[in-house]
Amino acid sequence: MKARQFKKWEEIRKKGKKKFILHHGVIGWGLPCGVLFPFVSSFLENSSVRFDQSFFSLLAASLVLFPLVGILFGLWIWHGLEQAYKKNINE
Repeated sequence: MKARQFKKWEEIRKKGKKKFILHHGVIGWGLPCGVLFPFVSSFLENSSVRFDQSFFSLLAASLVLFPLVGILFGLWIWHGLEQAYKKNINE
């Protein structure tokens, strides 16, 4: 972890784990994936996007599941950055 990254992480971690997970995991990853996935899936299946019942069912499921997985993704990223931060402190 470089000095600039170290300082930035100190600022981010002061705001807290919950806020980080919400912003980076749920809002930054989960919601965009939840919106894009039905479009990509429909396009790959039909060679065009069809706004039928299966599309909206997939959209609803995606807007629930991807943000939930985003919580896990945010935790994973937080954990990795914390390990790098603590390793940097000990050096």
